[in-house]
Amino acid sequence: MIEKLIENLKKDKDYYYSWQANIAMAFQDAYHWHKTKTKRRPNLKDIHEISNTAAKHFLDLLCKSEAKPMNNVWSTNNPDIGAIQLKKKGVKD
Repeated sequence: MIEKLIENLKKDKDYYYSWQANIAMAFQDAYHWHKTKTKRRPNLKDIHEISNTAAKHFLDLLCKSEAKPMNNVWSTNNPDIGAIQLKKKGVKD
């Protein structure tokens, strides 16, 4: 399954970019949640926490589980903030 994903990422630049955008968005979301929760810029320890939150958020969205952000700022049911569709039309697992 991972081999097929990598193969499709290598041969389709738009598909690759959609994954890149989803990963980047997870980090932006996690940064926003941190800033909303703490009302300050993150320090190095915070960045570690934000990175782990972002990675978990991305994987939760990828697995289509109910992703819950820090401090419940928003849920995956919010269409304005969620990630773009990961699976390209016609690409099978």
